[in-house]
Order: sequence, then C-alpha cells, then structure tokens
Amino acid sequence: MTYLAQQIPEFTSSNITETAPAWSGSTLTAGAFVVGSRYTIVSLGTTNFTLIGAATNTIGVVFVATGVGTGTGTAITTYNVGDYSLLGSFVFKAVSNHTNKSPATYEGVYWVKWQISNKWAMLDLSAQSKSYVNAGNLTVEFLQNRMGTLAIGNYEAEYVTISILDTDGTTVLWTYNNESALNENVIDYYSYIYEPYGYQVDRAIKIVLPLWGYKVKVVFHISGDATRTACGFLVGGDEVDMGDTLWGVNFRYNSYSTKTYDAFGSLTIAKRAVQQLIDFKTIINSDEIMNIERQKRAIYGVIVVFIINNDGLNYENLITLGTIENSDVVLEQAEKTILTWSVIESV
Repeated sequence: MTYLAQQIPEFTSSNITETAPAWSGSTLTAGAFVVGSRYTIVSLGTTNFTLIGAATNTIGVVFVATGVGTGTGTAITTYNVGDYSLLGSFVFKAVSNHTNKSPATYEGVYWVKWQISNKWAMLDLSAQSKSYVNAGNLTVEFLQNRMGTLAIGNYEAEYVTISILDTDGTTVLWTYNNESALNENVIDYYSYIYEPYGYQVDRAIKIVLPLWGYKVKVVFHISGDATRTACGFLVGGDEVDMGDTLWGVNFRYNSYSTKTYDAFGSLTIAKRAVQQLIDFKTIINSDEIMNIERQKRAIYGVIVVFIINNDGLNYENLITLGTIENSDVVLEQAEKTILTWSVIESV
C-alpha cells in the first residue's frame, strides 16, 4: 500500500465550468454591467437605466440588467436572499438582501458557505465533489514540480490523456492515454449482446509520471453522446510506501440516510451520503517499523489518497480518498511485521 498527499496547489489553466458568478463589491460604470445580474443605481451620469431594465431612472432603484449599458452612470451589484456568489475556492449563498458585503468578511451574517467551487472541486480532497465541463473535453494544466504520481478519481470520460509539456507550454515531451472505460464489463459474447452501453463511467486510476518537463496537462475525453466530462479528485505527489497489502481487504459503509416511520408504519427514507470504510493489513520488514510509524504520524488527521493495491494495475476499487481512522502495529517476528489499517473515505 502507498499513500499520496496533495502537492498540486492550483491549476495554471482550465476550462472547468463554474457554477456561480464571481462576487463583486465594486461600483461599475455603464458598459461593464453583466446581463442577468442585479444592481442598485449609484449615480445617473449620462446613462438611461430604463433602457437596461430599471423601472425608473432614479438613484437607489434596484434592477436586473438587460444590457451592458452606455454612458457614465454607475451601479453596484446587489444580492437577494438565495443568490449564489463565487469567492476564492467556495460558492456562497446569500441569507439576506444586501450590497457590498463580502462573503470573506460577512460569512454567517449575510452569506453561508454553500459548496466548493467547481474549479477547485478536484483539489478539495472530497470524494463526492465534481468539476465538470458541459459538452466538451475537460482540460486542466498545472506545474509538474517533480511529482511522480497522479491519482485521478471519480471521473466521467471515455479515456484520459496525460501529457508532460516543455517550458513553452506546447511542446509535448511525454504522453499517455489510459485504457477506454467504455464497456469494461463486456467479457464474452453474451455480455456484448446484453450489456448496456455506458457513455459515462465513474472510476479511479493511478498514473506514474516521468520526473521531467514544466507542466502536466490532463484531458478528460467526452464519450459518445454524453452531455459532460467530469472529475471528482486529482491528486499529484510522491508515493510513500507503507508495506505490501495482504489479501482480505474488507469494504464497509456508513450511511447518513435517515429513516422515519409514521403512525401507520410507513417508512420514509431521506437519502444522504454513503461513506466507505476499508479495513486491510500490510506487511513490512521489522527493521522498518519506526520509519513507517513516523510516516503514519505525518498523515494522521490528513486526507490523502490510499492506493491499497499497488501492483502496477489500475484497480479503481482499491484506490480511495480519505484519512486514517485507526492503525496498529503487530510485531510477530524478527523479520516481518503486520500493520492493520482502518481508512475512512472523505465525504
């Protein structure tokens, strides 16, 4: 088993579809208004605001812009209850009507943190968030920084292309296409005839990277007539070896769904997240115990990728994103030592 801690700080470029407009607290001049955004008139100048959605051309009137505007008039973005806004790596939801109240300063008063932004979802270390692109290939680039391994999880694509780019950002020094994920359950003629053809496959893979080049480019290729490509997490770094995994890996689950019964015994289920728990053992040389213990302490309380089976194959079901729930050392003999692990998935 190895683990992989996140070493990608941000994307240098991406075409990821954001789910909310960026927060704005600035006073804008006509010509810079965004169609569909809500504003409060600050000054009239030479602008006729009734031509772009205002009921009257009056300071203090709130309107939804139907055009970008012309002239020298100004207005400030206004938020109503239920509006969404993107700031930094989070999407916030307004809980009261206001203008010029930053989520960074007024979280819990005017705003509540709603979800991770779509662009940052792949770096959020959450097993159930998604970054996506509608009707096209999802593409991200980030600095190589001598990362030796990529773990790509919960992605939706026919296949993924990973390339190493030179300092000019275009010359390809190395490239790899992972196997197609379509119809991976088709193993015989019977399955070929009756297996549904899936345009979206949700899975995880591990890719070993060469330690050269300037940037890494990852492209998730859209499949068939699918409506989007998406990826749940993208973790890059250097693998840390924690011993050879023994047979007997146990997969368990925590369900956060709630079940209620009415007076007549009818059952109502409120479906919520399901969290995976994995129990397994690894074996190490006994003289490596203290080094392994130091490595374990370094990641207690930290979300990392656990690559439980590490024989060089892309076993999706043996890669998980989570943290150590419990781990013990059982010193049985001078040569070999057994480590027990309980890993809980990051929801």
